[in-house]
Formats: sequence, structure tokens, C-alpha cells
Amino acid sequence: MRINPEKNQNIVLIGMPCAGKSTVGALLAKRLQRKLVDTDQLIEKVEGKDLQTIVDIRGYGYLREAEERELLNMKGRSQVIATGGSAVYSKYAMRHLRATSNIIYLAIKEATMVQRLIKDGLSNRGLAKPEEQSVHAMFAEREWLYQMCSEVTINCDDKSPEAICDEICALFEL
Repeated sequence: MRINPEKNQNIVLIGMPCAGKSTVGALLAKRLQRKLVDTDQLIEKVEGKDLQTIVDIRGYGYLREAEERELLNMKGRSQVIATGGSAVYSKYAMRHLRATSNIIYLAIKEATMVQRLIKDGLSNRGLAKPEEQSVHAMFAEREWLYQMCSEVTINCDDKSPEAICDEICALFEL
């Protein structure tokens, strides 16, 4: 474990779509009295469209570029940052975040992701992946990227958002 104990470090959450980054991020920010930056919401605000519409009109590559741009423009300390699932495709954005942040991978099994995607409605998620790429292939491609980019991995299967938040706080002794 390579957690930087500096109190003003950002806490960045990365992981698969439907891993709980936004939900856990909101709980964590509230508990720690920190600002929450949800990059999916930020992109939707800047673009004036939901993620799926962005993917439908501009393509998944544009969504990845938009996320990279927002992450590279990120300033500030002591924030909780919930990234989009494709953040790890940008080595520049991840390098930028690593300089000021502790990066935590919220890991879920592929079956959990698929179940949640179906429940949420796959066509509403704005997945930043090639149309021809299966969800299985996306999972396999991203899983090692998350592991490579994070300081800590938290298994989130069968845990409530509150329990995950507790586990993150324990890492920092907060």
C-alpha cells in the first residue's frame, strides 16, 4: 500500500462503470467535508449533453478526450474526485492526478458490472468504448489499467457504499 498520508492530498476514485465511484465519492466528500468533483457530471455540464448523447454524436474517442481535458485542468487539493471509467486511458491525466492525489481503485467483478449495467440501462451509460467492443473485452482491457494506476484496490462486491467509505477512511486514519 502506497497511501500518501498528507492531509491535503486529493482522493481519486477510479474503476469500472457502475463500480460506485460517484456514490462513494459523494459519501466520502460529505464525511470528510471535502469538495466532490465528479468528472462525468463536469463533462455533462461543460458539453451541455449527457454522456450517452456525447458518445452518440461525437463518438467514444471524443468523450475520452473531454475527460482527459477536464482531469488535466483540475486544480486544487483536499478534494474527492470521482472519475469516469475511461480516465485511465490517459497517461497524462493519470500522471497529473498522481502528483497531487491518492488513487483508489474500486474493484468489482465483471458479473457485478454487467448486472448493474443491465439494471441501469446499458444504452444510458455513455460508455467510452468502441461500439464493436464487447463489455467483456472492455472489462479485460481496463482491469489491468486500474491496477497499474492505483495505489490501493478495494474490492467493492457485496459491500454497501457506506462500508466502502469506511474502508477508505480507515486507510487514511480519518
